[in-house]
Amino acid sequence: NAVAHVALECCKLQRGSIGATRQRSNLAPRRGHGATLNGERISATSGTALVEARVAGPKPWLDRLASVAPGILPEPKIHSLALRLARVAEGRIEAAFASADSNDWDLAAADLLVHEAGGALTTIKGDILTYNAADPRHGALVAAGRDRHEAVVALVRANAHKFDEVRSRAVAIGEHFMSDKAA
Repeated sequence: NAVAHVALECCKLQRGSIGATRQRSNLAPRRGHGATLNGERISATSGTALVEARVAGPKPWLDRLASVAPGILPEPKIHSLALRLARVAEGRIEAAFASADSNDWDLAAADLLVHEAGGALTTIKGDILTYNAADPRHGALVAAGRDRHEAVVALVRANAHKFDEVRSRAVAIGEHFMSDKAA
């Protein structure tokens, strides 16, 4: 099992579970056996509706989503990506977005947790994540309960021109950041 321990103030690798230490909670996925929070089974929310769906992620993604699905309820930013994805698995939020450039080690445990809680984590286009590739970075991502996930991916596909602008801007910022580091 890929596993990570996520504290609200920092992240580090540990065997066994994803936990938010300040809240004394322990999220544990077990491949093929579901996911638990402090020993109680958890699940991502069901349904396809985006009206009143609580959604977390980078502001540009939430703004674009709100422009095509006005009924969503944007959540305050959850800075830890693993914790944001864990909130989907717990059913505390209906969907979460992640900007491009998350690494395998940022995602593997949370991916298992979301999957075991009845959700899906994929690229924004709906492609399953591939781990242990030569480049460990991933593109923009979305997580939600399985049915809602399909609805979000379909909505993004139908409005690709709006979301491509966000991706292009993020790539340009990333390239600018990398050129600054090299200088």
